[in-house]
Amino acid sequence: MAKENDPFKCLRCVSIAVGIWNIIYCLIQFGLLGWQVQVVKEWQWHWENRELPATGAIDQYQARFPGLYARYTETPETRKINALYAIVLICVGLTIIHLPNSIAMLYGCNKSFPNWIFPWFFTSIPLIILCTVYSVLWWSGDIFAEQLTFSVFEFIISLAANGIGVVLVFLYYQRLRGKLLSERTGNGYSINENNISSTRQSRIKNKRKLKNNLNFEQQQLPPWIKSLPNKPPKAIERKLRRKERKEMELGRRYEMKRRKNNLN
Repeated sequence: MAKENDPFKCLRCVSIAVGIWNIIYCLIQFGLLGWQVQVVKEWQWHWENRELPATGAIDQYQARFPGLYARYTETPETRKINALYAIVLICVGLTIIHLPNSIAMLYGCNKSFPNWIFPWFFTSIPLIILCTVYSVLWWSGDIFAEQLTFSVFEFIISLAANGIGVVLVFLYYQRLRGKLLSERTGNGYSINENNISSTRQSRIKNKRKLKNNLNFEQQQLPPWIKSLPNKPPKAIERKLRRKERKEMELGRRYEMKRRKNNLN
């Protein structure tokens, strides 16, 4: 892949920005979801219809402990509010776990450690799904004022912002694992010393040498070579690919350390 056409540096910078945004996002979610827990709890008490006849106030004891047979008298509104309450509590728990995972992911993106990035996906993806479902469920009823504003804002930051961020971090994670690589150059680029990295250039030159010397090597091969299969076993191929990925990752880390030392 050509140097000018290789998005590795761009993916690294974007992943670091996503990590910083997720830390800020968790702090925002602590305030928003804490407020939503109180809102949903008040709606639960409202739909329980536990108002005192004399004053019209809600009997909080009866609302919190409706009795053993309350599920047989549940209305659709009550079931919806109960589902929202369960979702928002799960979101609060995921946000608490997501904060240290985001810090670890930011460190892994900065140091190019894929193992520090991988746990971040287990909290970011469920958090996106549940927060989006929570917002959409509010739209199924009549909501106005601040609750409508909250649901739209939560939908945007959960799905639109974090969804794109997860895709970009996943692409960077795959590059660190040695995947999503290609020998092809972009449109308008040719394979020469000016627009291709040294490692890629050496690999392409080696392939050309092997291709040019193929007829000569076939003449030098002993006859028993023809009895071997054309392709090596899959286990050996996987082992060679893993070894190649590790060498590329170590080379990339060495190159980054060398550049940092030169800057210092």
